Amino acid sequence: MIPSRDLWKRLDALFYRCLELPPEARSAFLVQNCGSDHELRKELEALLQEVDEPIDSLQLPVREAAHEFSGHSEGTTLASGTRLDHYEIISLFAIGGMGQVYQRCAFSREVVSNPKDA
Repeated sequence: MIPSRDLWKRLDALFYRCLELPPEARSAFLVQNCGSDHELRKELEALLQEVDEPIDSLQLPVREAAHEFSGHSEGTTLASGTRLDHYEIISLFAIGGMGQVYQRCAFSREVVSNPKDA
């Protein structure tokens, strides 16, 4: 169900107020401010759960590989064909003050990326 405009306004106001509270105080806040409006409470709880969850697990292998790579000595580069999650390194594109930038292939598309951004 798509929330109405009025519900979105209430969600917006309550969501940001609730975020300012420590997690253990949020339940009482929801009881006090949602009352018998179960739809409002359900939507707020869903939004708050998204905020409290860790980074998308699909992105973790790429992040872990990038952090592992960045810990290696100066001059270390990824070899062509190296796989990072669903990306494959095609070639080193450039080296600069912020690190290396690689041309990579993802789902049959060529893109340019910096492994520190992964």
